[in-house]
Amino acid sequence: MVILKIKLISFPLVLLFCFHSVFAVDNDDNRIPLKVLLVAEPYGYGPAASLAQLMSKLRTSVSYIGYAGTGHTLDMHQKLPYNEIHTISSEHVDFNHIVKNYDVLITTTDFTAVEKAKKNNLKIIVYDPLFWYWDEIPNAIKLSDLYIVQDFISVKERVEKHPSYNIRTIPPVVQTGYKISKNRNNCVHVSVGGLFNPLVSKDDLANYASQIGQTLLKQEFPYYLLGNKSLKKMTGLNYSQVSPEKSQELLASSKLAVMTPGLGHILESHQNKTPVIWLPPTNPSQARQLHLMVEHGYTHTYIDWHHFMDIKKIDYNLPEHEVMKVLAKVIKKFGSNNRYQDEFHAVLLEKLHSSENTLSKNLISEYGNNGLEQLNLEIVNYLNRIYKDEHNNV
Repeated sequence: MVILKIKLISFPLVLLFCFHSVFAVDNDDNRIPLKVLLVAEPYGYGPAASLAQLMSKLRTSVSYIGYAGTGHTLDMHQKLPYNEIHTISSEHVDFNHIVKNYDVLITTTDFTAVEKAKKNNLKIIVYDPLFWYWDEIPNAIKLSDLYIVQDFISVKERVEKHPSYNIRTIPPVVQTGYKISKNRNNCVHVSVGGLFNPLVSKDDLANYASQIGQTLLKQEFPYYLLGNKSLKKMTGLNYSQVSPEKSQELLASSKLAVMTPGLGHILESHQNKTPVIWLPPTNPSQARQLHLMVEHGYTHTYIDWHHFMDIKKIDYNLPEHEVMKVLAKVIKKFGSNNRYQDEFHAVLLEKLHSSENTLSKNLISEYGNNGLEQLNLEIVNYLNRIYKDEHNNV
């Protein structure tokens, strides 16, 4: 049963449309009787994908779960068995009217949501897969009741410098249980899920995705294109969106992948032992983690912008906002220059046919792969504790 409710809510200087989907979910008296709201940072697909995987575990333990988000963050959540979904028309609107009806906020690095939820006296749980990345420790760590970080290069050392905060470190969050075939199919797995930069227009990003797809048209291997739902219409190519579980199933059976260097893509490729050609980064976190991988010997097959454009190698260690601006200019220039596009096609085609597409050191062997189970366990244990504390104080 699906009940649809539409509300028109007016705030000062903001007109906000909220669309609620309320799903009938089977009751289970053994589940924790708290109202939990999930919110993903609207930055690429990694945060939303992580929460979608967590939801599959959390549903069996918590009686009421809602999701709030907008745009692409909803794409992986609309069909999941939430009690309620709040679709917000703008990423920047005040959503106090939503959070005040919940007990706990769980978010993947939406630090604005953390601040608003804290003002409404919610308990705060943050899952931060990018703890290694921040130039400065996020202020959200001070507001959080539980701060869970994903292990990666330099994470443990950073956690040790902040012993006063309630930080838990877990292995990488990747889907497990897929059989890794010794006889893989001949398909090339192409995924641009992490194609995101807030300073780049949707048209310029779509053009980048189009150039990737056009390159695949020029070679003989079978392939498939994965991306967000809008790319098929914007590029005219057969981009499709699948669940995180389906994406990993496809990745595990493919002989080779071509992907944007989001952390989720990196971990999934190592989990499934699939060789990857890493595409030029579109945002600072992609750039830094890709070059960390190269520096530490986890990959050697990648393409960067200076490999096919007349530009100097970008210094990705500059402050985040500066790197964001540089990448935005480069992506725009790439989209308007046919020679650069032809050079990109040539470089990618060369790597597709290269014998160097072999696996380097494996991240999962070093950091583990049961992060999803550990993440769920940390959260469920904490929810049980706060419910018992509140119940005992009544």
